[in-house]
Amino acid sequence: MKSTTKSLPTEEIGAICAEWGLKIDKVRRQGTVLVLEPAVDTALPSAEALAGLAEAIEVEGVRYVTLGLGGFASQGGRR
Repeated sequence: MKSTTKSLPTEEIGAICAEWGLKIDKVRRQGTVLVLEPAVDTALPSAEALAGLAEAIEVEGVRYVTLGLGGFASQGGRR
């Protein structure tokens, strides 16, 4: 991971996610964790793509990037 960090707006995080094949509905932060909530009508990217995505998103104070899937399956998300 690169050593420089910055504060990214939600729109920019969404654009980075789209580059890695992930369409997101929401971005939220829980302490040092950035939680990305995927859109219901999208398939999840591969593990390799998710690793690249986590490395591409550098946000000040964030140590981890994860997917929030709580509403995904219950709302008909694809597997």
